[in-house]
Amino acid sequence: MGSSAPAATPPPPVADAASQKKVLTFNETHVHALREGVSGSKVFVSTHSEKHTTVVLTGAPADLEAIKAQVHMYKLGSRVLDLSRDAATVMEGRVLMEIFLDEGQPLRAVESVGSSELVLEDGTLAHHATVEKIGSGAIFVHCTKDVVLQQLHTVLRGSGLIQVDAPNLTLHAGLQVDVVGSGSTRFHTLHLRAPTVATKVTGSGDILLHATHLGADKLMSMVTGSGGIRYYEAGVVGEHIIDVSGSGKVLATSLLAERVLASVVGSGEVLTQATKALDGTVFGSGAIAACDPWPEHVAVSPRLTTTSHVPKSWTPRALPTRDLKLGIRKQLNLFGNTISINLDL
Repeated sequence: MGSSAPAATPPPPVADAASQKKVLTFNETHVHALREGVSGSKVFVSTHSEKHTTVVLTGAPADLEAIKAQVHMYKLGSRVLDLSRDAATVMEGRVLMEIFLDEGQPLRAVESVGSSELVLEDGTLAHHATVEKIGSGAIFVHCTKDVVLQQLHTVLRGSGLIQVDAPNLTLHAGLQVDVVGSGSTRFHTLHLRAPTVATKVTGSGDILLHATHLGADKLMSMVTGSGGIRYYEAGVVGEHIIDVSGSGKVLATSLLAERVLASVVGSGEVLTQATKALDGTVFGSGAIAACDPWPEHVAVSPRLTTTSHVPKSWTPRALPTRDLKLGIRKQLNLFGNTISINLDL
């Protein structure tokens, strides 16, 4: 994910007087997966030019002793770095974990469980990567350089957050985004390009793809429940297949699609636009609405209503600070404008 240039040295963490530092070095090769389950921790993952994996822990001595770090076999001969804590131990405070990967061994799989906040920086993801968050915490894929991968799959289960931000994001094979529960997955980039993009929400969660230009040959959007999928600011797609079951919404008036095939079962809503053809069916009290330009061919049962595109502003959620402070970060959307609240205690 990015170039082979040496990674910038991160700033030293801010620690209180009672904290200690513990450094762990793993010489095993083929460490292509990370599994993290230390609730309440802050985790920063970056790369270095050394041919080993280094984990730097900062926190109260008792908390550091409760953390278990090991490397063991994973899949197809690869290894996983597994970070967990003794379930019988009550943590005294927060723990800061800094992970430095061999730059030649990026991660194919990342799994974070619990209320931790995990930041993946430039060069940490392999060309085929899966990023999964389970619980109430957050994963930030924060890249300062353009990202070019073969395939990216993000999975969010619970009430947490996955946020991906990069100047430009290119997936040569495809992008798949899944949300199960009440959480949120957000992409913020200038250009997002993939031959296929598949987004799916099950529950009350939401997905936001915020790009100055989104380009895809085939886009699939599916909502089951009361959740929503939103596409902003602009984009061009060949075919957009939309399926809403329940009271959820798919808002895609910012995307200019050649062909749209939409289905609504229940009280859900689809807002879209198409140039050549718009076909759709509604079973229940839901609705399919389109904005200009009006498609050449329309076949929507029982009816198609008109709508207009309303631009909205979205800003990425602030990254966690590289210290032991408790970060409180909330975002409120008021009439399309995002209000961010960031506190460090």
